Amino acid sequence: MFFHVFYFQMNVFFTFMPSDVVHNFKEFLQEHQNTFAKSSDDLGFSSLVKHDIDTGDAKPIRQPPGRPPLASGKTGR
Repeated sequence: MFFHVFYFQMNVFFTFMPSDVVHNFKEFLQEHQNTFAKSSDDLGFSSLVKHDIDTGDAKPIRQPPGRPPLASGKTGR
C-alpha cells in the first residue's frame, strides 16, 4: 500500500516539473532502486555502523519508560 501512495504523490509532484527533470529523476531512481526501502519490512538494523557516545564520568541515569501520548490511543492496559 505504501508504494501506491508514494507513486500517486510522485505523479502529482511530476506534473509541476519540466519533463527532462522528471525523466532524469526517474532514471536515477531506477538506477539506484536497491538503495531505497520498498516497504517497512526492508528497514531494520545494521551491524555495519557502530557508534559510541562519550558521556565522560557521568553515571548512568535510570528512569521509567515514558508514557505514550494520549493521541496515540495506546494505554498500558
